[in-house]
This record gives sequence, C-alpha cells and structure tokens, in this order.
Amino acid sequence: MPTFKEFLSNLKETNETLDYFVNFKKVKNNISKIEIKLNQLNFLLAHVL
Repeated sequence: MPTFKEFLSNLKETNETLDYFVNFKKVKNNISKIEIKLNQLNFLLAHVL
C-alpha cells in the first residue's frame, strides 16, 4: 500500500487554485440549505460514538 509520502511525491505542480476545481459559492449555498440538519447529525454522532 502506498504511503502518504509517496502520494505527495507523485503530485504534479500546478498554478491552479482550489477555486479552479471547486465552486465554493455553490458549496456554501448547498450547505446553508442543510446546515441545521448537519449540526444536529454531528451532535448525535458525537454522543453515540
């Protein structure tokens, strides 16, 4: 199984930022729609595990 160090050594350099790969406005909008439910789920999981 490859190690994390091997994984990093195989990455190629790029001048692209995360914005190139992720539409953060869309992510934020989608999260805001379910934010309360996500917090409730997180609370429940924290108390069960």
